[in-house]
Amino acid sequence: MKKTIKMVYKINPLLYHKIKLSAKVGKLIASKVISDQEEFVAISKKGQVIRIELNEVPKLGRQTQGVKVMKLREGDEVASIVVL
Repeated sequence: MKKTIKMVYKINPLLYHKIKLSAKVGKLIASKVISDQEEFVAISKKGQVIRIELNEVPKLGRQTQGVKVMKLREGDEVASIVVL
């Protein structure tokens, strides 16, 4: 997960094309505009679920890779996310 202040990115409907991903980071699952008063839920294909308050996730700069919020089991991957 990466939480970045919106102003560091130019408004662009193709924003996700400008986000550089590496094998270490993985695929981009979703991109959402959020507030600190919301909660984040991630669900894996094998049924693992995590729910965190977004005010607990640090704000990061544009050039950072983000933080790991879920440790997945071997062969598992994120299936869906939702912001509540």
